[in-house]
Amino acid sequence: MRIICQVCKESGYLQQLGNYFRVRHYAGKNPETGKAKFYYHQQTKEYAESQLAGIEKRENLQSSFIEQLNSHEHLNLSNSSLISSGRSLVWLGHQPPTLTTRVQIPATAP
Repeated sequence: MRIICQVCKESGYLQQLGNYFRVRHYAGKNPETGKAKFYYHQQTKEYAESQLAGIEKRENLQSSFIEQLNSHEHLNLSNSSLISSGRSLVWLGHQPPTLTTRVQIPATAP
């Protein structure tokens, strides 16, 4: 999970190894081997847990906001002008399934 590093204040990936927390930063590729290089900064347990709690809180807020948008109280498509105007809902990403496989028989078939 990406968090802001306690040491350098840059974004990196949080790793937990038992009771040890660290942030992994990408340092580019090794020119000889072509493999990725990383460097690490140790994080305190309290800081790592506070960052995780903040991320979890944001994710919960986002999911509740999406649930509100999808509820019938906030998005009632039956009264929408899109349906009454005859427009398709394809532009919303709701494309009905269609059969796309067609068999063509050549004109020279017996």
